[in-house]
Amino acid sequence: MTVRHIETGKRKDAIERVAQLFKDWGARKPNVDKWVVYGAAFGLMDRGHITLLRIQDIAMEIGIKPSVVADRRRYWKQLQSFRGHKEEAGE
Repeated sequence: MTVRHIETGKRKDAIERVAQLFKDWGARKPNVDKWVVYGAAFGLMDRGHITLLRIQDIAMEIGIKPSVVADRRRYWKQLQSFRGHKEEAGE
């Protein structure tokens, strides 16, 4: 049984945006690849508008396992960390 929470404002908008991106990706729409989807989802997550659990639930709707989303998040954070180090070094 899935528990649905009533979301409002920025959280609701973020959930709807991420859900639409995953649906578009699942439908193989042009210009929507995994890093466009994950980049938008994780950006909203970093701003506190959506949780990893909610992203995982949305991804499951198109057949992506929660562990895959968690792996993508780990990789995303590594990339962000790497980019931050390059910026600090002036590259």
